[in-house]
This record gives sequence, structure tokens and C-alpha cells, in this order.
Amino acid sequence: MRRSVLLEAGFDETFRSGEDVELRIRLEDAGCRLGVSPTTFVRHRFGDSFEHARDQWVQDGAGLARTMSKHPAARDGWCSCRCWQRPVASFSPWPRPPIPALLGRLRPV
Repeated sequence: MRRSVLLEAGFDETFRSGEDVELRIRLEDAGCRLGVSPTTFVRHRFGDSFEHARDQWVQDGAGLARTMSKHPAARDGWCSCRCWQRPVASFSPWPRPPIPALLGRLRPV
């Protein structure tokens, strides 16, 4: 990628989490074609405590909410998929993501 494209698209350094997703949206909006490498592996190191996992989950949610508010057009594609459930599953002691399970139990008033 040319440096000029990255400089033109910009990078928001104030994100604590989700900055990579927000940058992807900026680059696509700037006309870049992005792909996926099937051989690339990314490993994030997280703390071993529940408190650390909870804090990371909150930061991830805040980053996602901020990205969606900055880029409303991206909201439709994101909300129609179930990928938002994955962080819940990876950090929770529950055998499946709790949010869909809880939503399934809600009844109209």
C-alpha cells in the first residue's frame, strides 16, 4: 500500500480497541481493495483474570460502537452477521454466547 493512501485515509489513534476495523472501513472508503490472507495468524495476548477479560470485552464493545457511529453505512453489514457474538463466547464461562440466549427468552410486554 502506498504511504500516501494511508495518510489520506487517516488513522484514529484515540481508539483503545477496534482501530483495525475502523481503519479497514476508512481504506475501503478511500477506494482500496482489501483481501484476506489464509496463511496469516494473529495472536492477541490477554490477561488470565476474569476482570481483564471483562475490561477487554468492554473496550471491544466501545470500539465497535464508536466505529458504527462514525461509519453508519458499515452498520448494516455488521449487524446482519453473527460475528459480534464471538468475543462473548471467547471470554465467557457460558457454553454459548449469552446475549442471543437471553434475547431468545424475551417476550413482548
